[in-house]
Amino acid sequence: MSEDERVTDTAAPPGEYSYFPPDDLQVTPWEPEPRGPWWLRVLPYAEVFAIATALVALIGAPLALLWREVAPVVAIRRTPDGLQPVAPESNQVFAVDGWFVVVSVVVGLAVGVVAWLALRDKGPAAPFGLAAGGLAAAYVAMRVGERLIVDRYLYDHCRLIGEQCLAYSGVLRLHSTAALVVLPVAILTAFAVMTYFFDKEPHR
Repeated sequence: MSEDERVTDTAAPPGEYSYFPPDDLQVTPWEPEPRGPWWLRVLPYAEVFAIATALVALIGAPLALLWREVAPVVAIRRTPDGLQPVAPESNQVFAVDGWFVVVSVVVGLAVGVVAWLALRDKGPAAPFGLAAGGLAAAYVAMRVGERLIVDRYLYDHCRLIGEQCLAYSGVLRLHSTAALVVLPVAILTAFAVMTYFFDKEPHR
């Protein structure tokens, strides 16, 4: 068979050509690249998860300090039975939880935006790390808040008489632990919103 006959197939329809490789051409079958151990493939994701978790967890103590600054102070009056809150049936006690939620939302949205700028190209492990770190930070803020004095007058009274003073102990005390999930939810919400609006492929 001549070279022209190898290149052009006369039996093919007009305008279509078939190529016949030379008889001495060696074709090597395709083989996938060998994959390393599973732990080497998982290691980069584990590193991203650990770094994101640790960095976000560090905001727990500053979050407690910010919570202390905005937490309401319970008004106290002296009565024949001792010190009593001025409005025991008011929402002052649960306002502490409300301000924890407000602070968690504001801080969480800011952290989510910063996290998106730093971790948007780090794979799917980043959001999981942000969720774990946000939950850890909220727990740390709750525990640190329990050691922060908001109302010194009431705190000294409770310590002097050796009573718990119920909810009016003069320190930050979160009454609803469900508020702990607000911080990670706010972080993930900001991360998802930034991804949706600013990390999409352009339409062609």
